[in-house]
Amino acid sequence: MSHLILYDKHCSLCGVAIQFVLKKDKKRRFLFASLEGKTARSLCNMIHTAEAESVIFIEHFQTQKQRIYYQSKAVFRILWCLGGFWKLFGFKCFLPSWMFDWSYQLIAKRRHKICKVCSIKNPEIKRDSRFIS
Repeated sequence: MSHLILYDKHCSLCGVAIQFVLKKDKKRRFLFASLEGKTARSLCNMIHTAEAESVIFIEHFQTQKQRIYYQSKAVFRILWCLGGFWKLFGFKCFLPSWMFDWSYQLIAKRRHKICKVCSIKNPEIKRDSRFIS
């Protein structure tokens, strides 16, 4: 069973986050696709267009149990699905999203100032089979 993370390929902070998930995903259950790519376009009837600039997490991608999460809920659900130690932070996915979305939006507005280097353009990562177009 795999999960899909849709991310902004122009966002340096997203690149760092994807790098983190790649490193921690020992079971290789996460797939990654750019919000600007074919996969995201094919899913646009399922995705809220208002959330298109947010990280989008699709748990149990392409199964009957598929669920879509946005913003802070997506981040916490990703941590929950990583398992182990990360569940301590991910448990917040069970709380209402309004409690954390404000901080997600605050960071999102300043993301280009927070993180200057985009690690997602690393050629080794692009060759990883978990990246889909």
